[in-house]
Amino acid sequence: MRTIGDFLAELNHEIRTPTNAIVGFTELLLDEDVSPPVKEYLEKIHIAANTLIGVINDRLDALKIESGEFMLAPVKKDFFYEEENPADFVRTDFSWAKVLVVDDYVANLDVARGLFAKYKIDAICVTSGMEAIDLINRTDPVFDIIFMDHMMPGMDGVESTQIIRSLNSDYAKSVPIIAFTANTVAGSEQLFLKKGFHDFLAKPVSMKKLDAILHKWLDKKSPTDESKDEIPGIDRESVFALYEDDAELFKFILRSFVKNVPTVLENLHNVNEENFAEYATNIHAVKGNCGSIGAKELAARAFEMEKMAREGDYYGILELNSDFIADTLEIIEHITAWLPKD
Repeated sequence: MRTIGDFLAELNHEIRTPTNAIVGFTELLLDEDVSPPVKEYLEKIHIAANTLIGVINDRLDALKIESGEFMLAPVKKDFFYEEENPADFVRTDFSWAKVLVVDDYVANLDVARGLFAKYKIDAICVTSGMEAIDLINRTDPVFDIIFMDHMMPGMDGVESTQIIRSLNSDYAKSVPIIAFTANTVAGSEQLFLKKGFHDFLAKPVSMKKLDAILHKWLDKKSPTDESKDEIPGIDRESVFALYEDDAELFKFILRSFVKNVPTVLENLHNVNEENFAEYATNIHAVKGNCGSIGAKELAARAFEMEKMAREGDYYGILELNSDFIADTLEIIEHITAWLPKD
């Protein structure tokens, strides 16, 4: 039998969910370069939507008290927008991170994509706990953090999280899962922590609150972690600067290197005094490819060998050629091991 508390929790969820989406989309738009009149309208919408959430909380508090159910936690929020202007907010680049967002309300997923895009994170979004469980159960560890909605039809966020924790892998037991909910019930944060979550993020999600969560759980997984992100022989810092910290572009170029360079290396084996021009062309191509992935030492060696080929130094090339090919193939092995498996 449904209690008044069950009804109020559902009512709270149904009313606040679309309101949270309004707040989220408005905040995303306020972070864009809009005209002053449009910005003023957006600020008013943002304030009004936050105020509405406050009114909803107050009314549901009163109903909870009247019904004898425990009370919703008061929302301690200043509804004047200027305090958290997204345009004035400085975000850290988390472009190396992989994020999974689970929410049955598609508009909330769109807001999440927009928020994470500000951090150069391409979030993977699914609409059910079962989809999340399937992703985690059939792929190698890939997500650095998971944001899990609480109230979803069928399997809610708590049950989904408990099933993930029960999977037979260290990753499933330890990956940070953040409760993502509009239901700010008193004591709910401790409840979520006891149910397998690492942390709690109340909706509507502002950039300030999201930033605090990302720093708390992702700073310890920074891209300088050698076991995860360093590739022997490749200077990732310089090449990331070249590609403006675009991790996906970097992976695309690495895959191209792995696919195409071995064929060129085969041609390097066939050097002789009659084909210096062809050899110079091939070693030039390898030099450029090595430079594109940040393999500076290999690129420098290829530069010297290209110079030898153009000067006709056959014996100098013979002395260096075999080791260069072997070292380049070794780099390819390192890249292949580092890249995510398809």
